[in-house]
Amino acid sequence: MERRFELRRIRVGQFRQFSCRHNKLQTRSIG
Repeated sequence: MERRFELRRIRVGQFRQFSCRHNKLQTRSIG
């Protein structure tokens, strides 16, 4: 169970990084 939680945590971190990058690209294209 601990391993599962750890993997989930890493996945969330990657998703946050991706979303942040996507937002930056969007603002760049709009601005």
